[in-house]
Amino acid sequence: MNDKLDERQVLIRNKIGNRCFILLACLLFTEVGLTGFGIHWIAFPADIIVIVCVCLFIYQISLIVTGSYSGKQAKTKNALTAFAIAIAAVAAARFILLGDLSKNTSGDNSAIILFIISAVLLAIVLVISMIRKKQDEKEDE
Repeated sequence: MNDKLDERQVLIRNKIGNRCFILLACLLFTEVGLTGFGIHWIAFPADIIVIVCVCLFIYQISLIVTGSYSGKQAKTKNALTAFAIAIAAVAAARFILLGDLSKNTSGDNSAIILFIISAVLLAIVLVISMIRKKQDEKEDE
């Protein structure tokens, strides 16, 4: 993938990626430990998905804030494409996990919690990317 990033952007992107990977590993080990002690905050598949999504969104927000998401030429196009893909993924996950809400009689609200967390994190990424875009426009003037 040729993003035309400069050396600083590549260094920051790698640093953020390493930190998010360590965060992901620590959160997963914590989840496994809590599950071993009998503490369940969300049913099994959804808890791992929430942890992975949170780490991915932290990674994405950090890249946007530091300006290491894409090169100067492709900033707007790449951010818009990434946001559209994220929206499509959340919508697909909602329909796969939830299906018809009237059929969910098991009392398990994991899918609803996952959908709400994803929607909130997507809104945060959108707001941060819009703020960053405005700041970049002011710097270019």
